Formats: sequence, C-alpha cells, structure tokens
Amino acid sequence: MSSLTKKDFDTYKVIKFLMIFTPFFLVLSINKHLDNDTYWIIKTGEYIFNNGIPEKDFLTIHTNMDIVCQQWLSSVIFYKIFTWFGEVGVIMLSAIMYIVIVALMYKLTYMISKNTFICALICIGASVEMATYTVTRPQIFTYTIILIELICLESYVKNSNWKYLIPLPILSVLEVNLHASMWTMPFIIMLPYLVNALPIKIKGKKLSCCKIVPLIIAVISMIGTGFITPYGVKGMSFIFTTSIGNKVNSSIMELAPITLELSNGRMLALIAAAILFYIYWLKKGTSNVPLRYHLLILGTMAMGLRYIKLFAYFLIAGLTVSSALVSDFKLKITEKFKDKKFNHVVGGEIIFFIVLLLFVAIFVNEVDIFNNTDNKENSRGLSDIQLLDEAVDVLDNEDRDDMVLFNDFNTGGYLEFRGYKTYIDPRADSFVLEANHDFDYLTESKKIQSGHIFYKDFIDKYDFTHFIIQKNLTPYLDTSLEHDDDYEKLFENEEYVIYKTK
Repeated sequence: MSSLTKKDFDTYKVIKFLMIFTPFFLVLSINKHLDNDTYWIIKTGEYIFNNGIPEKDFLTIHTNMDIVCQQWLSSVIFYKIFTWFGEVGVIMLSAIMYIVIVALMYKLTYMISKNTFICALICIGASVEMATYTVTRPQIFTYTIILIELICLESYVKNSNWKYLIPLPILSVLEVNLHASMWTMPFIIMLPYLVNALPIKIKGKKLSCCKIVPLIIAVISMIGTGFITPYGVKGMSFIFTTSIGNKVNSSIMELAPITLELSNGRMLALIAAAILFYIYWLKKGTSNVPLRYHLLILGTMAMGLRYIKLFAYFLIAGLTVSSALVSDFKLKITEKFKDKKFNHVVGGEIIFFIVLLLFVAIFVNEVDIFNNTDNKENSRGLSDIQLLDEAVDVLDNEDRDDMVLFNDFNTGGYLEFRGYKTYIDPRADSFVLEANHDFDYLTESKKIQSGHIFYKDFIDKYDFTHFIIQKNLTPYLDTSLEHDDDYEKLFENEEYVIYKTK
C-alpha cells in the first residue's frame, strides 16, 4: 500500500468541503425572474400598506367578491422590498431564503444522522430539486417555518426539555399571517411525533419517544395563536373553504398529481427515494429507526405524489429525516489516518465526487439554470413577460376611464401590477363561489376558453370594451372577435392579441 503526503490529505479535505457546500452553490439555479403570482402579491401589499386589510376585492371588476388576503403579511413584505430595491431585491430575498432553507436542512439532517457524508449527500439531492420550488412567493417562508418546527421537535425528543416547544405557537401565528392556506401543514408535520409519543407498547416494546402531554399543549397553543390574524376564523379555515370539489385544483398545475409526463428532475428525485428505500430494506437493524421517521418519509412522499406543490415537503421533511435509515453508512474507500499518513489512496473519493458533480450538473440542467418556464425566449429573443409588455403598452394608449377589460387567467396578475382592473387573475381560490360568495368566475372563465358560452352573451354580461387574449389559451374568443365586424384588432404578437369595440 502507498502512503499519501500532506498535500494529498489537503486535497481530500477540499473535496469534503466542496461536498458540504455544494448545495449552497445551487442558489445560482433558482428562478431569476419574478414568479407570475408575485405581481398581484406586490399589488396586494401596496393596497394593504396604504389602506389596511380588505374584505372586498379591489383588484378586479368584481367588487362584490368577498376576499381573504391569506398572504397579507407576505404581500406587504414583498411590496416593501420591491419599493426599496425593485425586482432585484425580491429575487435576492428568494435567494437568501434558499440559503436559509439549505442551512436548516443541514442542521436537521446532521441532528438526526451525525454523519457528515450522508448529510452532504442528502442535502445535495434535496437542494437541487428545492431550487425549482424556491420562487418569489410566500412558500419560501413556509418551508423555513416547517424546518424550524422539525428542529424544535427533534430537540425536544432528544433532550426531553419542553422549552424547545416554546417557538411552535410563534411559528403558527407567523404561518397563518404569511401563508394561511398552508397553516395546517405544521400540524400535519407534527402528527408523526404525536403518534411516536403515544404511551403504548407494541409486541412488548415501548413506542413512546417522549412525553406526549407537552406536545398536546403545544398543539393547543398553536391552534390558539392561529386566531391571531386580521381575518380570524376565516383566515384559519381558508384552505378548507377553497378545497370544496376540484375547481381550484384542476386550474393550477402545481395542484396536479405527479405523473410520468412531468419533469424528469422530479422523477429522478423519486427514483433516488426508491433507491434509498431499497438500501433501507436491505440494511440490518432498521427496527431501531424511530417510528416518526417512517411516518414522515411515507406521509410526505404520499403528499408529494398527490400534489406537485407538496413534493417540496417530502424534500425538506421526508428526505432529510431519511438520513436516520443510513446514518451508519460510510464510504469505505480509505482507512483511518495514522501518523499523519493515509494507508490507502484517496483516488476513490475523487472519482466519487466527480460522479456526484456530474449528477448535480444533470439536475441543474433539468431545472434550467438560465431560464424558467414562464420566461423562456421566443424567436425574437423576447421573454413571455416582454411579449405581454408589448401588448400592455398598446393598452396604455387607450382611454382607461371607460375601459372594461377582458383578460385570461395567466395575465391578470401582471395587468393588475400595471394598474388595470381585470376580469380574472391567478388567485384561483378567490374566484370560486364557496370563497367569494358572489359568483363562480373560475368556472365561467373555463367555459369561455372552451367555447361552452356564446361569446356575445359573455361580452354583453360585462360590457367589455377591450380584450387582451392569450392566443393559445382562449382561441375560441380570439377567432370569434376576429370575424366579428363589431370589433377591431389593435395589436398582435406571437402570444397576445388585443381587440376593442368599434
């Protein structure tokens, strides 16, 4: 066997350092444009900052709609950052939150595994896919809250000290004001700990990992602090109100289930999880893994398969705690360092790290490091938002005083950001009758897209004077207006067309 010099040992340390910090470098792969929903979020924050919490809709022509600004605090935060630093500031907030999320994943994974190699490996896999979920929307706060909650719960279990549960009610009140539609998630994440704390025995083996009474008190306190929101019960129950039927879910891609037709990156993540389970079932001594980890892994994976948006919770909660399954795994390529020399060559680690970087590169390519699906360039080198800007610039030359504007679902947020009253916007959950107590505008918009409503009856209902149409989304209305002599075409580019009444 050959011995290595101090230079070789320094190379090994550099490789280990790069493995640990690779996930932080992946901040470069997050979305570098404002998310489509960010525009109406900023506009909502502006209204709340200047006028207070609204009860009726103020962004659209439907002023009779009851609304719950379930992201009101996030909206104000985004608005103020945009006011101070512009679009770059909002994107930087997203980047900072990504780094915080990765750091918390490292903290949680190391608390569970005490294995630096496994910690780095799992965090690299999780953070690659988390880059696609780190966008300029309130969920970046929710991910952080969930990770802090898990760290508090693990600290309580490991130290048997109820003081670690004190932050949980604070996290609850933050969540219900930052992102009320996900207020139930901290309780869902807590369920495995409650089950694992039950004072019962299975096959003569004690199940309880900690005292259950402090956990129950924490849950009750979290429910109590959930009322600390301007909307009270309406804020807490927002998710249940808008979950009736499948109206909202069928309108938003991120609320669809994961299928083979979706991104290869997500499927690769699932394959990686399957491999992890394969190692788990082959590994001896898995009975020593606490029940809460099994429940977190299986529960969050089930949620992720059900809805695309919930896959992030498998990454931050399920994948991180899965480090417990392989915590004693070691890459046995080198033997221990003796007398400041290795007894075996570290070339194996170098090869392994190169392969690992190639794996990361494939993932980064999958999440599209330079572009995102909402901002890909067309043949003229213009992004979707630039194409929409061209159309809105034409609208700016029209008389707004008597304008009644029709628009499609996807364009509403940006039009509101530019100061227009819209027909509909991406707040799908606000446009169902169960939530707004006025009318089911979401279903109506789908019917006009599919041609199940006669276009003239629809126009007469609202007295529309102008139409900005996304051609691939509402071709029926586009074709109808183009062949109707009562309307003239003002503008057309690759994506959008504008008509007005003569």
